[in-house]
Amino acid sequence: MEPISMLAAGAATLYATNVVEEAGGQAANGLSAATRRLVAWLRGTGREDTETGATLPMVVAAPTDQARIDLLARLLVAHANADPWFASERGNESVAPRRRGTCD
Repeated sequence: MEPISMLAAGAATLYATNVVEEAGGQAANGLSAATRRLVAWLRGTGREDTETGATLPMVVAAPTDQARIDLLARLLVAHANADPWFASERGNESVAPRRRGTCD
C-alpha cells in the first residue's frame, strides 16, 4: 500500500471513530489535538468540495460500515493525486500528527 493510501485509510478511520464517539457523547474524551484538526479539516473540505461533502454524511450515517470508510479513504487518495500540495509534506503536516515524537 502506498504511503498516501495508508494515510488516507487512517484519516478515514479516525473520522469514523470520531463520529461514533460524538454519537456516544464522548467526543472530547481521548481525541488528540491532531485528530481534532483532522476532523475539522475534513469537515471544512466537505463544505468546499461537493464530492467530499456528499461522502462525509454517508460515513456519519453508518460510521462502522467499512465500505463507507473505504470510500472516504479512496476520495482522499484521489484528492492527493490531483493536488500536489495535498500530498506534500506541508499538506500532511497541516492535518496529520506532529512528527517530532509526540501526537498531542
